[in-house]
Amino acid sequence: MIGIDIVDIDRLRKAVARTPRLLHRVFTEREIDYCFRKKDPFPSLAARFAAREALRKLDQVFIAGIRFHDTEVIVDTEGRPGWALHGNALEKSRAAG
Repeated sequence: MIGIDIVDIDRLRKAVARTPRLLHRVFTEREIDYCFRKKDPFPSLAARFAAREALRKLDQVFIAGIRFHDTEVIVDTEGRPGWALHGNALEKSRAAG
């Protein structure tokens, strides 16, 4: 999979300060918990937002009807990022084989 997106960390920080519920609309509880264990959670939150946006740009057909919470950036025991799919994203992935 190839995709890229850039997110301004300070812009995300300000957006969450203005609209705190944005955090729970965009990120899963697991992502929020992971990021807020860090001294500054916003670089990690921005990375997750950018990953989702890159996925959306990569496959417009696949992403149709998929909510933000249907895709989740996870971290394995070695700190490597990966994807967890839920809801419509998981169903579409299984259907695609």
